[in-house]
Amino acid sequence: MLRPRATLAVLLLAFCSFSPSEATHSYNGRLFFFTARWCEPCHKIEPLVANLAKRYNVQWIPVDFDSSPQAVQDFKVESLPTIVLLDSKGQLLFRAEGASKQALDALTTALKTLDRQKRSTTKGGETCDLWACSSPAV
Repeated sequence: MLRPRATLAVLLLAFCSFSPSEATHSYNGRLFFFTARWCEPCHKIEPLVANLAKRYNVQWIPVDFDSSPQAVQDFKVESLPTIVLLDSKGQLLFRAEGASKQALDALTTALKTLDRQKRSTTKGGETCDLWACSSPAV
């Protein structure tokens, strides 16, 4: 599995994209959206991807291809749009290139899986989600 290097450029992208209201917000992960002003397919799907990020409590980080060469290199971006989903620990969960319906469907599935994982917790040997708890198998 590809894991991008955590370089200063990538970390700055994540931290500098915070608004003051987000400074104390806990996200499930980070969604990098590589785009460019000249990329028409990027502009078509950007609102959809941004809405998914908001819906699944993932930090939305648009990255301009032309202005962020180090991030483009670190994430090995070769075509636009490129969508990269990292969990809160920086592990790569999803990557797609292009503006296809299949890419958006796969992103939605990855976001749902991440959301389910974040909603599950372990308390006193029981695994709990929003609806029920179960004891560990003996």
